[in-house]
Amino acid sequence: MLPHTAVVALMANIAVETGNTFDYKIKQRGARKPAHGLLQLDPKGKLPDYMLYLTANGYKDSAETQIRYFMDTIYGSNKAEIGHGVASKLRAIIASGSHIQITVALSDMWFKPSKPHLIRRLAQANIRHSSNQSAAETKRLRSFI
Repeated sequence: MLPHTAVVALMANIAVETGNTFDYKIKQRGARKPAHGLLQLDPKGKLPDYMLYLTANGYKDSAETQIRYFMDTIYGSNKAEIGHGVASKLRAIIASGSHIQITVALSDMWFKPSKPHLIRRLAQANIRHSSNQSAAETKRLRSFI
């Protein structure tokens, strides 16, 4: 289970990736081959792996499934999709890092956006860390994993 600081960091990254819509069906704007969903899975990156994940496990695309996929790349049997070394580093940072450190690590090592918008990610992390909103998000996210 993710610690509260990691939930804050994940939700901050998702907020930026989805333009605060948290719509699991959202497509990247302005791209010929758009990224998809909460995690903005790129067709040249993680999207093909995610589609195989859906098929292999008999899952349908959903917010819950996207979060499970994310977790499985760090903690489960799909670590190879981000690299075992990266997964190991992320587990260590998630276990002991602050919400800021985890936000940066997820952006740099998992999301790898072409435009990081790191200031936005950190602002979202700080808002979520200091508000009651994060408690509800933590509860909801934990229901997925």
